Amino acid sequence: MKIKIVGLFVCMLLITTILPINAIAGDENNPEIKDKRGDMFKHADIISVWFHEDSNNPDYLYVSFKVRDLIDRTQTLEIIYVIDWGFNGNVYSASLHVFPYGVSEFISGKNNINGNEYENYVICNGIFDVDTNIMTWIIPKNAIGNPNPGGLLTEPFASTHLRFPFSTNLPHWDLCKDLSWNAWYRNDYIIQY
Repeated sequence: MKIKIVGLFVCMLLITTILPINAIAGDENNPEIKDKRGDMFKHADIISVWFHEDSNNPDYLYVSFKVRDLIDRTQTLEIIYVIDWGFNGNVYSASLHVFPYGVSEFISGKNNINGNEYENYVICNGIFDVDTNIMTWIIPKNAIGNPNPGGLLTEPFASTHLRFPFSTNLPHWDLCKDLSWNAWYRNDYIIQY
């Protein structure tokens, strides 16, 4: 009897530690990345990033990126939003630029071996919502390694970069950036569909 009670107690502990891991992934309240608020200028200040899926559209991965104050055009600088993750030994990214003339196309794909440029990419659909301060990439899974259910997207990393646009003929390096190295946490994501 004593062994059954101990076994039951151990099972209950395992269940309570495993269930929240799966239940907390993939929405704004339980993002894969939660960054410190106020550590960058408001248009480039990462708040959170989360992956999610829709059972009605299983061929797509949705990646949502929230900043403190999203704007659809800048006054002088270029803002770059990037989210990187690993899958099957490769690095994949989603990126978007905001210029003085407006928002660029949503892009996603596989990065090169250095992880700093696209090797292959697609222009994907997206949602850019200044009311909620959230941009969302709608990425065809075949552009990011075809992850199947149970596939693990590892080490997500978000960044924002403020630069002078090429059109200004000023140096095109980062004037400042927000990196998720100092985030409260960064969690992996398990593909659901």
